[in-house]
Amino acid sequence: MGFDFFNSISGKDIALLIAGIIGGGIVSLWVAKRFIHRPHLKFSIRPAAILRKSDFGRTFKMSANGNNLDNLCVFTLDMHLKGKSDLSRDQVPEDNKPTLFFPNFTIYDVRTIEYDETRFDIPLAIAAKGALLIVNIERMRANTHASFQIIGSFWDSAIEPEDFSAEFYPGSLHNVDVESSGHIRRPWKKTKDERRT
Repeated sequence: MGFDFFNSISGKDIALLIAGIIGGGIVSLWVAKRFIHRPHLKFSIRPAAILRKSDFGRTFKMSANGNNLDNLCVFTLDMHLKGKSDLSRDQVPEDNKPTLFFPNFTIYDVRTIEYDETRFDIPLAIAAKGALLIVNIERMRANTHASFQIIGSFWDSAIEPEDFSAEFYPGSLHNVDVESSGHIRRPWKKTKDERRT
């Protein structure tokens, strides 16, 4: 019976079987390369320190760019590229770069922590009078961690850094999945509390 079964298989059936196997392999490879093995770029912000003028007495003064300040706050921005692929400026559209908006906060300066040009080159640009931070990714090697300090001041000294979140606009990176955590929120996504109401 088994011999009759194999005799009944035509050359067309074998060709279709081979074509199906090859087609399935191509689709699996495409899915793996495009989705499963896409690099993941994770952004995270956390408060690092805050100084308040009121904590140091009347003689203590703070200023930046000629402005007297009531407080000075430092946030740490971490970027981690996970996966097997590097990231280059060709994957970052000039008019749609990752951007962070700091409401009720003015950024005065940014600095890179332990800059390593062999691993990453990511100049940060301050825009909109210190309200925006634009992430200019020139290059970033796979499995690289980059850290930055964001130095600025809250408009209202009563704001606690632990209660603050920057708004994150991930831009449009080609073939890269973007994630965020820490003191970052995506304005178009509702929080758990908002979903309950």
